[in-house]
Amino acid sequence: MNLSVRLAETVLTLGVHATQGETVPTPSGTLTPVSLVVFGVGAGGDAGENGGGGGGGVSVPLGAWVSDGQGTHFQPNTVVLASVALTGLAGIVRAWRR
Repeated sequence: MNLSVRLAETVLTLGVHATQGETVPTPSGTLTPVSLVVFGVGAGGDAGENGGGGGGGVSVPLGAWVSDGQGTHFQPNTVVLASVALTGLAGIVRAWRR
């Protein structure tokens, strides 16, 4: 069987998705973690049986949905928020210098 077909059958969902974890009870209510999941695979080969493939993925914790006495609200992960903001700012500064 072709390697790329095997990879495609193995991985049901590809791309970028936001996922929610299991809801966890806390003393003041509940907490549901949310993350950004990015995954991809690639494969190639020639007419013979020579080929290869690979895949990779990452999960970035975005924050959590918190349900407490104040209602339900999203509590962002400030470390990720700061990383994204600094990366964006660095890109803007680099483009402005050119």
